[in-house]
Amino acid sequence: MTISAKRLLSGRFWAAAIPIAALATVYWPALGAWFQQDDFAWLGLLQRLNEGVSLTEALFAPMAQGTVRTISERLYFMVLRSIFDLNAIPFHVVTFATQIANLVLLARIVTRMTGSARVAALTGVLWTTHSCLAWPLTWAAAFNQVLCAFVFLACVNAFDRYGETNRRRWLAVVCLVFGLGFGVNEAVVALPAILILYAFLFHRSLVRIPCWLLIGSGIFALYHNAVSPKTSGGLYGIAVDGRLAVTAWSYWRFATLPLQFLIEHRWWPTALERLVGPLSVVLAAGFVWQGYRFNRAVLLGLAWYWVALSPYLVIPNHVSDYYLFVPLIGYSIAMAGLAMAAWDELRWGRLALMAVVGVVIAVQGAAGNLRSSRAAGDSRQVSFLVNAMKEATKRNPGKTIYLSGVSDQLFWNGFYDYPFYLIGQNRVYLTPGNARELAATERMSDFSAYSQPNPIVLRELAARRAVAYRVLPSKLQNITEEEIRGLQEGGAEAEVPGIIPISAPEYAYLLSGEWHEPEAAFRWMGKQAMVQMKAPSGKEQSLALTGFCTAAQIEGGPLVLTIRIDEVEVGSWTIRDCAEPIRVTAALPTVTRGRRSMDVALMVNHTVQVGQDTRRLGMGVVGIAVQ
Repeated sequence: MTISAKRLLSGRFWAAAIPIAALATVYWPALGAWFQQDDFAWLGLLQRLNEGVSLTEALFAPMAQGTVRTISERLYFMVLRSIFDLNAIPFHVVTFATQIANLVLLARIVTRMTGSARVAALTGVLWTTHSCLAWPLTWAAAFNQVLCAFVFLACVNAFDRYGETNRRRWLAVVCLVFGLGFGVNEAVVALPAILILYAFLFHRSLVRIPCWLLIGSGIFALYHNAVSPKTSGGLYGIAVDGRLAVTAWSYWRFATLPLQFLIEHRWWPTALERLVGPLSVVLAAGFVWQGYRFNRAVLLGLAWYWVALSPYLVIPNHVSDYYLFVPLIGYSIAMAGLAMAAWDELRWGRLALMAVVGVVIAVQGAAGNLRSSRAAGDSRQVSFLVNAMKEATKRNPGKTIYLSGVSDQLFWNGFYDYPFYLIGQNRVYLTPGNARELAATERMSDFSAYSQPNPIVLRELAARRAVAYRVLPSKLQNITEEEIRGLQEGGAEAEVPGIIPISAPEYAYLLSGEWHEPEAAFRWMGKQAMVQMKAPSGKEQSLALTGFCTAAQIEGGPLVLTIRIDEVEVGSWTIRDCAEPIRVTAALPTVTRGRRSMDVALMVNHTVQVGQDTRRLGMGVVGIAVQ
């Protein structure tokens, strides 16, 4: 081996080793994190298989805004949970191992592009210390971002090796990894554009080859558009309009300074935001300077940033800094290329340049470390709550558990996604008081779905079918008697619920007439059934009923549903198609206003007997509510 080859290999080693050391230095708190937020939905996939969901549906059915991330979400969570259950450490080990592979690939790519191990090392350090990487490296559900970066880097590296060796096996690797990438993250559709530009800059004779990959991106885009929800509003609504520029600027601000961290901690965000504009002008001047000199690393880096970011620019209502995980690879390449070009040009200002770069790395790294530590700490609170619920369930088998003292942070990090399902506990609610104390957000302003009405809670606690606990920093405090007294003093005994989930056993005292035993999430009624519920408190309120029927019930003619409220008929509906759920809304009669409760009578024109079932079935009722 020649001396130059040894130097090259040694340079590549340090170009990867230094960023890996930075990764360990900044993000070591992530290894101590537990699960939080969306993690619980994916962790529950294994239990859904045991409940009858097919493996095909679990792996390939569109979920979460129509995404089908079979590899980075479904298999990742199902395989690791089947081996390690709820031990989060193996999940983080896989994440860190993938990121280390990313840094090795990045070091090779940048060294090949620039011939400089210094540029490669600086690129890796700028990327891996960026504070926007904190959430994906700490949150298991964001592993798709880390694995998506691997797909991008592996494809670029394999394509470069094909251009270097002309061996078709490397081209096969590109096609294979690109194809698998559609099971990782939808942003892979942007990868062919980066490969085309890479070919144009470094292997111009091969520029036509990655163009064929655009066909795959087009097919996947059509498929994803077909299975994803059709909406232009909401949190994940797609919009191609004037907000593109605003969204792009928001992401650029996050890329330039750790603003998200500063906003979260209220550390001078307004003052530092004013630096983004002038800093952007300086950077733009530098990029134009290097573009004029045809600095290929800077040109590729800028293109990589914007192309990789493009799939997220059309989601203006969900600007999240962790979406920058892959785009920041390009940003770091461009910044490192610009810094080294300035180093070569400057003779007397190198010390100042080193200070600026050092400050950027230190500030971003410190912000990343603190964000990771905070996220890990929040996740451990969720771990405490879930483990405490596990013990409380053992002490109170079969009982409902009501919780007080759940903070906004703990609610959104854990309670909202109902992690108790993973330990076999499906009857945990917030106390009514705790539900009222939570701060309303754009995502949710009414937390009643996570609680139960005052009279229900009082009845369950008084009958010893439930217990109440207050969540303290290191333990649960039994407050059952305190909660009973508070509800009694507040007049809960005289209240009647306005929302009735018909199958819930604690609401059975409000039902009369021909009701059959509850099933999974509904009850069958006979020909006539009654519900006592809260009377309306305002003029604009109405009655809403959800239910269903089966084809057997309309074989002899349509099913006619009639609703009477306090002996006043409020409507009649003819049901001829049982393929869709029954949803009925009725105006409330004026005689009910001002009353404490009202009696709702549900009547159907006929009942049927299905197969060997001896029951006479009128209609399946899921819920009824005053809204």
